[in-house]
Amino acid sequence: MLAREGAGVAAGPLPLVVLGQGLYYESPLAQAVLGEYLASRGFVVATAPLLGTAKPEMELSVADLETEVADLDFLLRVLPG
Repeated sequence: MLAREGAGVAAGPLPLVVLGQGLYYESPLAQAVLGEYLASRGFVVATAPLLGTAKPEMELSVADLETEVADLDFLLRVLPG
């Protein structure tokens, strides 16, 4: 990754991209390259793990999908901007 300590801050409002993690224990590293690429182009990138409603692993159910959407919505509410 090309991140640097003490790097300058970009001016102006920056576009936000919120990424959900993949299904079936996909590593967060799988999204790292995409996130870093978008960040290098001026996007702010946030992500949330893909967790189930009642257990750690997500199932393809309405309840678990709603949980993931709520997690991503939480990011939108807590991030400055």
